[in-house]
Amino acid sequence: MLTRHQALTQRLMQEEDYECKSIVVDRAERIVQELAKTARMLSRRGYGTTNLIFSDCSFVSLTYGGAISEVAALVRGGSQPLGFIAPHRDRQRSPFAESWDSGDNTALAELRRIANWVYGHRFNARETQQ
Repeated sequence: MLTRHQALTQRLMQEEDYECKSIVVDRAERIVQELAKTARMLSRRGYGTTNLIFSDCSFVSLTYGGAISEVAALVRGGSQPLGFIAPHRDRQRSPFAESWDSGDNTALAELRRIANWVYGHRFNARETQQ
């Protein structure tokens, strides 16, 4: 049986844990909203599925359900958003790459490398046809 002090301490820890989870979910929701906003903008510009790349090279897109829970799990695990990539639908243009933090040239270089690796076969096929 718990003492009154132990019960109070346990309840406070549960409240802190709940607040921490709430903060992570709120942040995940804001991140997914930014992903949705970017995906809409890119779709209007002729790009395909937008992926949000994280610092551990995980990615999240809106094509699968559960984006908020995926992002929350990644954030809870210490991963941070790196930025966005998306292929151009007509295959004639380079893939889109944009860092999460404006001006983060290191992240942008990494995103371009990832985009070329993921979508590079599209360009190789185009060059072969020419």
